[in-house]
Amino acid sequence: RGFVTNWFKQREYGFVTREGRDSDDIQLHVNNARGDALKAHVRKNGVKWQAEVEFTVEYEEHKGKPYASKWILVDGPELESRSRSRGPRQRRSPSYGRGRSSAKRRSS
Repeated sequence: RGFVTNWFKQREYGFVTREGRDSDDIQLHVNNARGDALKAHVRKNGVKWQAEVEFTVEYEEHKGKPYASKWILVDGPELESRSRSRGPRQRRSPSYGRGRSSAKRRSS
């Protein structure tokens, strides 16, 4: 866990101070956010100063610097991915159900 200290909306990244560490800020990038809905929200609205985030610390391959990975906003908005919101409807064919087929049967 940590708190956002800076966010650069145009560059889509910022920094977070890890809980229990005063001067050890690590990078927080929109591409490392968990889920497409959160990424879209952050790209549109940015991240507020002092927003609380949960994340996994990973290390850059070449430089060995730590960064926040798979992060989420702790008190952020309720975001639902598109695939979940369309779940059952996506599998259903438009030809099934109450539509035109039942109307044709009545008139025949």
